[in-house]
Amino acid sequence: MSAISSILTPEQFEQYSAEWLKIASATEGPAPAQCFAAPGHGRRTHASLPIQQLVWLASTLGIVAVRTQFLAIAHQGHPARFALALFATDAAGTRLSAYYLAEAEEAPAAAENALAAPPLRTAHQKAAQVPHDLVKTWLHNWAAAPAVTPALFATG
Repeated sequence: MSAISSILTPEQFEQYSAEWLKIASATEGPAPAQCFAAPGHGRRTHASLPIQQLVWLASTLGIVAVRTQFLAIAHQGHPARFALALFATDAAGTRLSAYYLAEAEEAPAAAENALAAPPLRTAHQKAAQVPHDLVKTWLHNWAAAPAVTPALFATG
């Protein structure tokens, strides 16, 4: 994790969200690729959140959903890097919790492990999991993508 606190202020959340929108809507330039560049080589493949923060998030009174927001965090003259904010909402979509920062990381071992055979799970656990083949396909496509461009994040 970086020197940035793992709990964001509303002002930081708005700033980093706006930075992501700027990068994701750019028509040219290296910003999207730089945002996902991992130290040394490759692309960032996952985000992590300390377990205690996950406990706090899931324990929020009145929680109905956990929402995520893509962020781009730039500091100390370095290119912006990808991160996620997670926060609890009620049935009306009103935020109830703090904004918890999950920073993207590169973990070659994790990517290799994701391509290995999945552990055995019960039928109930399988229903709650993303299918392993989907994860494997996503990781393969993410690593094989020739360029990270705003078009990869377009929705609609």
